Amino acid sequence: MTEEFGLPSLFITLTMAEGKWNHLREILESTDNKDTLPTNRPLHTTLHFVHRKQQLKIHIWNKPTNSRWGNLEHYFERVEFQNRGAAHTHSCIWVSKSINAMINENIIRSDLPNREQEPELYEMVVKHQIHTCNPQRCGGPAPVGQQCKRLFPRPYSPITYYRNDQLRYVYRCLTPEDRWVVPYHSETLLFWDAHMNIQYVTSRGLGKYLTKYVVKPEPAQTFNISDGDRYREHIVARRLGSMECMFLLLGETICNSSIQVKYLPTEMPDMRSHAIKPITLINNTLIGTIALTNILQDH
Repeated sequence: MTEEFGLPSLFITLTMAEGKWNHLREILESTDNKDTLPTNRPLHTTLHFVHRKQQLKIHIWNKPTNSRWGNLEHYFERVEFQNRGAAHTHSCIWVSKSINAMINENIIRSDLPNREQEPELYEMVVKHQIHTCNPQRCGGPAPVGQQCKRLFPRPYSPITYYRNDQLRYVYRCLTPEDRWVVPYHSETLLFWDAHMNIQYVTSRGLGKYLTKYVVKPEPAQTFNISDGDRYREHIVARRLGSMECMFLLLGETICNSSIQVKYLPTEMPDMRSHAIKPITLINNTLIGTIALTNILQDH
């Protein structure tokens, strides 16, 4: 897709705020056993996440008047599941408006909105977009005059511009409060009501995003099974969260693209990354095997 269409325009990460989504809570309160803990209700939580993402695309991303970035021409996204089991997405999108035009119109913001002029957006940014340094996650808080691994606090800048020596964009930052704001797209943040991170794409940045977020394999572990069979006591496997299990059972795609892609593995069998097959693919394989067996038996 990059060779055909050039670099994507934007890279967007969307996380869940399942414990704070009022609509999801209302659904859980009024269905089945009324348990409002999302982790205990993976089916309803998964369906709500999928529906929310679909509506975001329909009403914001695919409508130029709402997104303000022009037409959404192509996209590639991957759903990933955090250690706590919640889904989040990483998306590369190609839009018709140029990055320079989006910068001039301040499409990506990284400021704390005025509380009086944009009260709802202000609440969303304070609620979801303020970076808090954590030694395990970013190595911070950084010493005075330095930045943590996530580059906070951000440098002051009157404009958003491309920094050539670092091959990345520096976003507009005017006040001390702005220095801790994670970049956001106002319309997406207001609709999504959860943490997001959006970046203008650079060649170096895209390589980092793709290898770090989009194509990395899920973590695997060694489990001990004490069943008396020495050859089966240790297996290499990975944990499957309840939401990921629901994605697979419902036939929802983990990787989705506007362009059809055929994956051809080139590694030797013992060196390949492992993945769970979608249930539709398993069913098709079984049907084909049964049909082939019947044909062979007939002959």
